[in-house]
Amino acid sequence: MRYHVLGVGSIGSLIAFHLKRSIKLQRKLLQPGPSSQSRRELLLSNLSNKRPASNQGSIVSSLSLPPYVQSELPDPLQSSVTLHMRRRPFGRSAKQRFANSIILEQDGVRDIEGGFQTDFTASAADITASIVRDNRLQEDEDDTGAGRFTISRGTNSSSSEDAALREQTTSRTPVPDHDGGVSLISTLEGVHSQPRAGPIDSLIITTKCDSTLSALEAIRHRLHPWSTIVLLQNGMGVLEMLFDRFFKDADQRPNFVLASTTHGCWKKGPLDVVHASMGTLHFGIVPSARAGSIGFESSRVPLGQTLAVPQGPMSRRRRAAKNARGWDRFSPDADAQDAVTELNPQDAEAPSKMLSLSGIPDQPSLRTLRTTVAALLSLPLQVEWETIRDFQLRSLRKLVINACINPLTALADCKNGDLFGNPAAMDAMWTVCLEAGMVLEAQVREHLASSQASPRQTASAALSAEDLILRSTETGEPMLHPSLTPQALYQEVQRVARLTAANWSSMHSDLKNKRGSTEIDYINGYISALGRGYNIDTTANDLLTNLIKLKTTRATGTNRL
Repeated sequence: MRYHVLGVGSIGSLIAFHLKRSIKLQRKLLQPGPSSQSRRELLLSNLSNKRPASNQGSIVSSLSLPPYVQSELPDPLQSSVTLHMRRRPFGRSAKQRFANSIILEQDGVRDIEGGFQTDFTASAADITASIVRDNRLQEDEDDTGAGRFTISRGTNSSSSEDAALREQTTSRTPVPDHDGGVSLISTLEGVHSQPRAGPIDSLIITTKCDSTLSALEAIRHRLHPWSTIVLLQNGMGVLEMLFDRFFKDADQRPNFVLASTTHGCWKKGPLDVVHASMGTLHFGIVPSARAGSIGFESSRVPLGQTLAVPQGPMSRRRRAAKNARGWDRFSPDADAQDAVTELNPQDAEAPSKMLSLSGIPDQPSLRTLRTTVAALLSLPLQVEWETIRDFQLRSLRKLVINACINPLTALADCKNGDLFGNPAAMDAMWTVCLEAGMVLEAQVREHLASSQASPRQTASAALSAEDLILRSTETGEPMLHPSLTPQALYQEVQRVARLTAANWSSMHSDLKNKRGSTEIDYINGYISALGRGYNIDTTANDLLTNLIKLKTTRATGTNRL
């Protein structure tokens, strides 16, 4: 199984670090003859942000996984993690040091994880420069006659030539990469290619929303209908854009997972990040016809399988404790993990609230989806798999929060907490919440008025209006979910502004670092687009969108921010 991470900023590096660390620790457990003490250290979890006293300076990932996750993880000896990076910002520094490593700092501890596969792609500027050079060569050739020749590029070759090239580089035996990773899709199909040309099993995208299309373009040819794509980004609208531009045929579309995180990270340098504050990572699987009529969310994990299972038999630990003498009777057992709650058989079989991987059909087109979900659940980042309905509600609330805080902090050049209590800022945030609530209410009304999808609703294919509806407990009438009303959204914005008072918003950082663009079209611009679809006035969101775009062009001001 080959995992690919597209976008190695702060969050992308955090995910890649723990994903690779988990694979490495699984490999160590397969090595013969580890002592009981080392085995215990490997099984300790850092979910509480604590490091083992005997191993100062390392960040240990958790291997104390519940059975329903352990059984779905792929063979660690055939798993690898590939980082996709643009050559311009990373090429020179990556060659000088740590070419395949990520440095992560947490609670003052700096740790390094290596063994990554790297794949450098040209940036947009590099592609433009290449086109200019090709045009100049063509002009020179026209002037001097047919005396020179040029080597044709792969992107200009015909489909028959591409097929012939693939036929020459394929094999019936596995072709592992430098870390031993073998493509799961190639194994299922029985045809293997070179690692840099084979199909992508699992792709985790953490790039900025406005850079997704250009970043994905370079590796789009490696995406297979059986691939799984995880979108871990701010804003909304990227999924619809990918469906419209790259994956119009629903039957040939990869599996998609939507994710969102509240972990606090910032980047010190290329592949060097600080995990400043713990949060959560939520994800939901985008509905697909491959799941059948029951969907991916029909099964729940039995309560007994949600608990981590100790490696040693219970009877052996009890005998050791019984035979121990003196203070050894109170010392932790060498093979023991954290305390495990024992359940009676009836409670152990009762369904829990956790979604089960057994709800994903075990078929070739969904095999990478099962392993990707298991890999996400294995990360020590407080990961929760929730229904797509709950995830959509969470994403909409986060969208409105970002629509209030991000543009205002970027325009005012201030931290999040500086907005709280400021009359002008509070008034602007209330107006944004009011417009967002009106747009969502209009979508619910139109959905209820007609059982057939209207042209306006088809503009947002991934957002189902049914997910926004809640039946009143008193009258039974359908209504907009209470968490999406303007009043509820405004209270949530204030709460987040207080909790993140000392933080700088991502949009403020984009302007400060002179990135050249922001995610405004996928935040306030997304609300404005929905408003136009339902004939709802969104003056405040339109204005904030245009002001951010104006400031991004550096047409006004002192050019400091």
